[in-house]
Amino acid sequence: MSENTIHSYHAFLFPFRWEKDGKIDLNEFKTELENVGWKYEPFTIKTARDYNEFIYFYEYAREAIYNTNKIFTPNQTTYHFNYDIKNGKYIIKIKKQEKPYELNIEEISIKVYETGIAILSFQMENRNYPEIKDIKKINDFGRRTYPQYLPLDAVQESFLAESIEITGAPLELKETFKDYINLDFDITSYQNPARLPRFIKNLLGENFSDNIIKNKIFVDPVVDDRMFTLCWYGDDKTAEHLTKFDTEKQCYAYETDPLWHELIFIDNDTATCESKIMLPKLLRERTYDRWIDQGTLFGISRYSFILITKRGWFPENILLNHFKTMYYQMVVLALAQRASILDFSKRITRISKVKSLFSDKVPSLFQDYLRFVNKMCLTEVTAQEQGIEMYDMMLTCMKIKENNKNIEGEIKTLHNTADLIEEKRTAKAINKITIIGLYLLLPSLVIGFLGMSVFSKSFLCLHIDKWWLWAGYILISFPVAGFIHWLIRPKKEERK
Repeated sequence: MSENTIHSYHAFLFPFRWEKDGKIDLNEFKTELENVGWKYEPFTIKTARDYNEFIYFYEYAREAIYNTNKIFTPNQTTYHFNYDIKNGKYIIKIKKQEKPYELNIEEISIKVYETGIAILSFQMENRNYPEIKDIKKINDFGRRTYPQYLPLDAVQESFLAESIEITGAPLELKETFKDYINLDFDITSYQNPARLPRFIKNLLGENFSDNIIKNKIFVDPVVDDRMFTLCWYGDDKTAEHLTKFDTEKQCYAYETDPLWHELIFIDNDTATCESKIMLPKLLRERTYDRWIDQGTLFGISRYSFILITKRGWFPENILLNHFKTMYYQMVVLALAQRASILDFSKRITRISKVKSLFSDKVPSLFQDYLRFVNKMCLTEVTAQEQGIEMYDMMLTCMKIKENNKNIEGEIKTLHNTADLIEEKRTAKAINKITIIGLYLLLPSLVIGFLGMSVFSKSFLCLHIDKWWLWAGYILISFPVAGFIHWLIRPKKEERK
């Protein structure tokens, strides 16, 4: 193989929620990104590859996948931004390893959704490391954003890089990024361990923050310390080993091989499942093997989408191209759905704890959820059989349908509770008005019975000696009204 051979392709996806001063302001988001080297890039068909990717999806699904408006408008479902980087490298330095891994950056992009969810994506090619052990390390160490546990030395022995650097920032950003964006995992405080890594902070700019600060865009990571990982790996030895059929056991090698578990679940050392019963079950559920006899194997989990193929023109050109385009877009859409559902769950929990938020927050939550269901929550995106099957596996592995059903039930319950609270509040207001009316009713009846003439100057002059009698009639009506209110009021247990 030549030096230009692509051994593997990697993409790390970082989903997060954003807002500014409690609001989703897309124009502000766009402005802040453009200030640090990002460009709004709507999807346009320029090549056959673009056409093939676009036409692969249903028309209604394209709105959730692509933004095609050349002019930025705040009524789109999704927005695409590219980072201006040239000849960039994604460098992963690992403890006790002499040389770091250097991957060629193909693209850094952000896909932003009107729901307030965004996905930052690093897409890279590996042309230097053909061995399977290197592929596993790149995937595991390259996707981490903060220490999963402490002490730091221990976690760096397992799967946390010493540093991640991105080289090749534009000249106009040189003062800000010093030609590289560095992530240093040294922790000086335990108060905020789940922070944004510096290379993501610097990519977004100083007006983005992982703390809620006035006039800054708050960035809240949706998942844990692991970015979602996509990986295509072309290797004859690995593909033949995993796709070999055992005629005696009547099963394929991958069904019981810990190596396939290590690839799907991103274990850089050994498989984290050591059960001879559980392992085959997990692997069958997470594997799409329609083209296995051609040496092609797909693996799908909550945190990964893996494609193993043999070497050759078709896998290196056609399959890899599909992986970078159609399959990548399906993964991003599924991940955006999962991130949105997790965010809805957080919002429901927050609102449920403070009943005073019901009247303000629940209607907004309900509207956001309806918009999400109508525009993004798609159960089928293409007419192609393979695409239908793989996308359905993605939704199943991420438990999107199941979790969405639960969220829908919780939001409906919250909405009904908010309606009951509002009805109770309205009933209390009406009750107060009724009581006030009761206290005014009897004086009104007395005055009506006596006639307004009792207050006329001529009547008072004529019957000045009986003024106390008329005043008494009116004043006595107030305690009478109070006594009637006491009789008809609901008992204490009825008011609860």
